[in-house]
Amino acid sequence: MAEEITLLQVRIPKELQVRSEAIAARDGKSIQEWVTEAIKMRLLYSESQETESLTSVEKAVVFTNWVESHSHSTPLLDDAAVSRESIYLERG
Repeated sequence: MAEEITLLQVRIPKELQVRSEAIAARDGKSIQEWVTEAIKMRLLYSESQETESLTSVEKAVVFTNWVESHSHSTPLLDDAAVSRESIYLERG
C-alpha cells in the first residue's frame, strides 16, 4: 500500500534553505526526500528520548523503526575495501 503524502508548507530562513538544498544535492536526493528524512530522524530522536519508560518490546519497535528509516540504496563496500590489508595499509 502506498504511503499517503500530504503538503506541508513552512517558512524557514533562506540560509537553511540554501544549506539544505546543497546537502540534498551532494547526497543525490531531492530537497523533498532530504527534508522528509531529516524530519523522520528528528522524530526518531525525540521518540528515543522517551524510551526510558518503555518495555523491552517497545524499545525493539523503536529501534526497528530507526533502522528502517535509513536509506536502502546506499552502495555496499566490496570485500577489498573492508579487508584487513586495506584498513591497515599504512601501518605495514
